[in-house]
Amino acid sequence: MIFGFISRAFRKKIVEPIKYGNKEDYNVEKYWHDRFLKYDLNIKGASNDGISEEENYRMYKWAETIFINILRNKNLNPKTLKVLEIGLGNGFYTNIMNQLKVKNYTAIDITNILFSKLESKFPKYSFIKKDVTQEKLEGSYDLIIMMDVIQHIVNDSKLEFAFNNIKSCLSDKGIFILTPINKKTQKHLFYIKWRSLENIKKNFEDYNISEPIKFKGELLITIQKSSLKSVH
Repeated sequence: MIFGFISRAFRKKIVEPIKYGNKEDYNVEKYWHDRFLKYDLNIKGASNDGISEEENYRMYKWAETIFINILRNKNLNPKTLKVLEIGLGNGFYTNIMNQLKVKNYTAIDITNILFSKLESKFPKYSFIKKDVTQEKLEGSYDLIIMMDVIQHIVNDSKLEFAFNNIKSCLSDKGIFILTPINKKTQKHLFYIKWRSLENIKKNFEDYNISEPIKFKGELLITIQKSSLKSVH
């Protein structure tokens, strides 16, 4: 166990920063292509690769319950929603949308390495290779979800572009679900930069931001267009 911890730390702090970059940004597409190539559809690929698949699964099943409750509390009708997921990873939330019988679902990701498998599992859904931090989004959506993605956008300018992108295609009564939110903004690893609620609020000044909800050890918020704010 100790050897495994040391080996992972060496890889995360020495080997991978050299391979993918370690300054203001990193080669995001290559990193996630390689990571999903390694883990395939396993939860570890999109989650914490420092714990077992079983531990990740338990954490995600708990998160699934919270996520579904949020949709119900917002009185959203899955069958009529037009949904966009940014950074679908291994398709965990795609599967939830399918279980909820969402008909109109589009997912984008910076790498398409898993698209063929996901398209086979969910043939009615649309999967698009796109970088939300550099390429314009199209369309209008009632629900946009960005789960476990924000911390991997370490470049501040790219994050601002992504948020403006999201705002441009969120419908007037649309809801944006965002996680994880941390207590403070800080760089953690070459591919992880935690973002605080204050950091998010600066990008959504004219929006209604919900009270944060505990979610997988961090926080989750919902964001809607409004002149009224619930977080000050």
